[in-house]
Amino acid sequence: MPDPMRLLLAVRHARRMPEVYRAMTSLAEWRAIAASYLGAAKPALPATVHLRNGMSFTLEEFYDIETLWQVWFRRVYRVRDSDRAIVDAGANIGLFSAYAAAQAPESRVWAIEPFPATFQRLELAVRRNGLAGRVECSCLALAREKGERGMSPSGTASELNYLLPAGGAAEGTVPVPALTLADFLDGNNLDRVDLLKMDIEGSEYEVLGAASRDTLRRIGRLDLEYHAPRGPAGSRQTLVDLLSDAGFHLVRDTGRNSPYGIAYFDRAG
Repeated sequence: MPDPMRLLLAVRHARRMPEVYRAMTSLAEWRAIAASYLGAAKPALPATVHLRNGMSFTLEEFYDIETLWQVWFRRVYRVRDSDRAIVDAGANIGLFSAYAAAQAPESRVWAIEPFPATFQRLELAVRRNGLAGRVECSCLALAREKGERGMSPSGTASELNYLLPAGGAAEGTVPVPALTLADFLDGNNLDRVDLLKMDIEGSEYEVLGAASRDTLRRIGRLDLEYHAPRGPAGSRQTLVDLLSDAGFHLVRDTGRNSPYGIAYFDRAG
């Protein structure tokens, strides 16, 4: 177990202390997880962690620790207790879906995760935390058009698996079903989504680019993790312009001049 003093020394900036405090007050294994995340100790994985609200998760790789910390303790995504319909595009193993369900106790969450092995972990997390009645899991990708697409396993972490360009599937890739954003919303009778959290490893350009204004206007808020585009897919500014045209305004952007970041959009006015 890491020394608490060593852990505190690893927190180089005072702005990180709220995150550590949240971990201390909400996670039984906070010392080990904080030390791993902050680089003060090597993580012992796999590990099961227990939140004091009764939820638990099995972490298998360092990226699971990073995601747990970012979502639950750094709180990089905005969830309001008044939210009723939340879509988690790029749900991975369910850490945000569970967080959203906890923060907005009257909400339903639609969790989308295309990679089959990761989807199994998502379903397991939903079941073990008693969320099957509130979190609906879909094993599919969002894309420009409906059909079958290939996914390329990153070979390093489940969070880095990504959708290949249409027609780009080859031996060793994983076939997955794909829907447009409009198809998904229509199929789930979602006329209004309070929050769309999107982290889909570069596919945001084709998904949002193919969405009509009417489709985008069904979204109240959008927390978008954007990535460096693969090929001539557009740019961060392309996304900002497209969403502005659909009635959003950019509230904050963590990436600034970087090709990677989280952009927060609210409805204009």
